[in-house]
Amino acid sequence: MTVKKKIVNYPVNYYSCQVVINGRWFVELEISQYYKNKRGRSTVNDKIIQELVRQLYGKEKERNENGYYDHEPLYIGYRAYNLVWDYDESPFSSTLFIVNCYREKKYDLKKYDK
Repeated sequence: MTVKKKIVNYPVNYYSCQVVINGRWFVELEISQYYKNKRGRSTVNDKIIQELVRQLYGKEKERNENGYYDHEPLYIGYRAYNLVWDYDESPFSSTLFIVNCYREKKYDLKKYDK
């Protein structure tokens, strides 16, 4: 029996999605609500995260030193975000797990850069 990877200790919201990352097709999105427990994340919500996931379409990334995938910066308007995600290595897995999302103000665009 295959054990499905889980985001532990935080509630998860489920959404459908259609995105290809690292050559893998994902049709289900699980967003950990971990980000809601961190201060200063008032601009982050599940809708923002879903938009950021769409921006990952076609990207190729490698795991970081913590064992997760991340991408920064991703933009909505002038605001820059970092998105942290993971997925099961099983070739039949089609669920993308969002572990965390937060602003990266140091990458924010100036109004004239938009």
